[in-house]
Amino acid sequence: MQFISSRMQIVRKNISLKGSLMRLKLITNNLMILCVVVFFTGFVSKTSAGDCTVKFEDRQQRMSGFGGSTAWAGGLADNLITGLFSPTEGCGLTLVRMRIAPNGTTGSGEINIAKKAQALGASIWAAPWSPPANWKDNNNVNKGGSLLPAHYQDWADRLVSYVKNLQTQGVDLKWISAQNEPNWTADYESCRYTPEQLATFVGDYLGPSLEKAGLKTGIIAPEVINWGSLKPFGDAILNSPNAVKYCDVIASHSYGDEPTSSRGFPYNLVREKGKELWETEYGFDQFAGNETMTPGIAIAKQMHGQIVNGPVSAYHTWWIIPADGVNGTASNGLVMRGKVIQRGYVMGNYSRFVRPGSYRVTANEKPSDKVYVTAYRNDSLGQLTIVAINENTSATEQKFVLDGISVPTVTPWETSDAVKLTARSPVTAGTSFSWTLPAKSVVSFVGLYTTGTSVIPDGCARYSPVNVDCRNALLRIELRDQGEKKTSLKIFDLKGETVKSVSFTTGKGNGEFRNFDLSSLPGGFYIVKLGIADRNISTSKIFVAK
Repeated sequence: MQFISSRMQIVRKNISLKGSLMRLKLITNNLMILCVVVFFTGFVSKTSAGDCTVKFEDRQQRMSGFGGSTAWAGGLADNLITGLFSPTEGCGLTLVRMRIAPNGTTGSGEINIAKKAQALGASIWAAPWSPPANWKDNNNVNKGGSLLPAHYQDWADRLVSYVKNLQTQGVDLKWISAQNEPNWTADYESCRYTPEQLATFVGDYLGPSLEKAGLKTGIIAPEVINWGSLKPFGDAILNSPNAVKYCDVIASHSYGDEPTSSRGFPYNLVREKGKELWETEYGFDQFAGNETMTPGIAIAKQMHGQIVNGPVSAYHTWWIIPADGVNGTASNGLVMRGKVIQRGYVMGNYSRFVRPGSYRVTANEKPSDKVYVTAYRNDSLGQLTIVAINENTSATEQKFVLDGISVPTVTPWETSDAVKLTARSPVTAGTSFSWTLPAKSVVSFVGLYTTGTSVIPDGCARYSPVNVDCRNALLRIELRDQGEKKTSLKIFDLKGETVKSVSFTTGKGNGEFRNFDLSSLPGGFYIVKLGIADRNISTSKIFVAK
């Protein structure tokens, strides 16, 4: 955690189209949705120096999201929550990191933010800064100190109770951190562990306690202060049979350094053990009052570098809300003077389109001078996303060559000093396209490579949007063995408002099909509920892509 601004920064011969047509039939309870999915493969275009080649079949890490912390936050107005977390109207942030107080609670302001962000598709997790004073060897929640071994189980039990209590309040905690910055002594809440001590706490106490309680909450560790200090802690956890069983995410903060080859990155042991690598905190202290793209480019380059070199699956800024509040001008926030600022929308260039479950694919990471590119595929949405950063102070034309995929068009979404995450006119693509990147900008190019409707069955463990083809724009259901029964289909937006409601009575036969036209719906996420005889029989999450 960076609490005060004075803290030191320890800081790729054209080939004819080959396609395959596949008809999928997926049944969820009594709901059947039919789909047609077309996969295009075998495309290669000629390249020249300076082109950016996206290798669609060369998958890298799975992406889990982008977000920030609400630690000590007193709340956030609904319009700002929409601006930050909505995947259709805002930045589409997907991760919220809350603070766990020593007494095992989180403030009501943070919880209210979490509940509303969760309703917009974000995943919530939390981190403790210190156990209670009397469970530590310095009898103080501040100034470091260590958790006494005699209280390891007490602290694990309190954290389990914390997860359960959040559930009663409507917050589903996806992950819990073992400790914020276990290698940093601070004047504020802090607690130190050695690598071996933290591996023991995770593997012998916290993990088994969560498992015994029947909780699905994963563990994040070690959240050290910087990348240079990660490996001793990460290795201890990954090489411990008990700790590695329970720890899902190996995480680091970014104060003073980056995950470079000189520091031993990429961190191959993380992937070998089937875990994810996350960046979970960094605050830019040098941009107080600055709403421009100068800090926007800085955060974009950091995100790019860590995604490529870590390679991280998630990135978090420090405070979402600055230290001096939503109307303040402190530098480490995505909100300033009462509005979401450029750096927030820069994060949105990633988070709104690189949804959890996407995979990064290989692309020329620096195809031109001061131009940085990453690319992602999301097979659930049938969506290709290319994020390009132009650090130059002048506009720069960039060509993109798509290897192994073809998309009819891409839509550029621009964040610059002139606009905030704004859609420009679609660009004809196919297997290549060019676009002029504005000066000091971040642009996301978004295109669809599948057609049809796909469905994720009810009860999936994680938030998995469903792609609905708006070129056909039909949601098809099959009602089986129902007889004559009153049936309803309701579609809700993520604010809970009904956008479509249809009632009908099923026929006497053993089954029938019904088609529902979704072409009038704006693009975005929706919840579909099918009810029969006043009983809800299916709830599905869908994504309408236009």
